[in-house]
Amino acid sequence: MSAAQDVSAHSASVGAYTGDCSAQQIADAGATWTILGHSERRQYHSESHDTLLQKVTHALTQGLGVVFCIGETQAQYDDKQTLDVIDTQLSVIKEVITIQPDLMSSLSNRLIIAYEPVWAIGTGKVPTVSEVSQTHQHIKQTITGFAESLKIMSVLYGGSVNADNADSFAADPMIDGALVGGASLKVESFLAIANAFSRAKD
Repeated sequence: MSAAQDVSAHSASVGAYTGDCSAQQIADAGATWTILGHSERRQYHSESHDTLLQKVTHALTQGLGVVFCIGETQAQYDDKQTLDVIDTQLSVIKEVITIQPDLMSSLSNRLIIAYEPVWAIGTGKVPTVSEVSQTHQHIKQTITGFAESLKIMSVLYGGSVNADNADSFAADPMIDGALVGGASLKVESFLAIANAFSRAKD
């Protein structure tokens, strides 16, 4: 499986958008998935609800699977706004279902949610397994509320996952996998994380 880190919001297929790759171009290059909504894209590229709605729709209509990233900032976490923030971010998926009901039949196999609290990405700060588990449960309930067929959808955790804490996250039934950042750059640590989830989920 190969994946892209983004798709263009301007067009699903072709167009003169220098620096952008359309979902069709990415699929033609052999990729099968794309990551959308990552906190760095939201922050540094000011990706809005409407932008992400376009990107998710383009990706899905071109047959790409979508890893859709959501998560709260440190200030939002401190103010206990995590679930409200997540609900707002997940509304993109609800709107995709509303405007493209023909995508429903394949969506459960082509959508993965990645919960990445912004304050935990690359910082070494890590929420407790219990916090992540409760948040994942909320995400799964919310998504299933959009469409019953999405109850089998996977929810990944990302944010300072490493070889030392992977076993704890993997052991929780609400955490289906990990979206690994910095730890994936070292073969030994990445394999340790992969093995932890493989053991726990087999």
